[in-house]
Amino acid sequence: MKTVYIAHPLMGSTPEAKALGWGDIEKNVERYLVFCAWASNNGYTVITWVHHYLMHVRGLTKGDADFYLSRDKIILKPADVLWQCGPPEASSGLLFELYCAEEFDIHVEHESEWDDPNWMPDPFSPLPDHLMPEVK
Repeated sequence: MKTVYIAHPLMGSTPEAKALGWGDIEKNVERYLVFCAWASNNGYTVITWVHHYLMHVRGLTKGDADFYLSRDKIILKPADVLWQCGPPEASSGLLFELYCAEEFDIHVEHESEWDDPNWMPDPFSPLPDHLMPEVK
């Protein structure tokens, strides 16, 4: 199976993120999970950072943004592909993940509609042919 890392805005707290429509954290998490399900339902193994967020908001971990980004870099390294599911201007974390993908020579997939915070795939629909994972 191929592995995909979903890079997606989360906090949406910067003025740029809010101006682009990424200011609702719960909506961002829901959209992120739909992208993960879409990939998983189509044969990818999904590498995810969402457990960091879930542990943090429940007070189970301590750490600042740099702490979590350092963990994301470790998680990202074995990915075969990174899906860029939002514009880099909406998230410093997404921008960092793109930098790491370049550092690790991980292929990046990006579709223009993925930059729209209101667009979500049907998690049960097939992927476009160019996104279908090839079996290793």
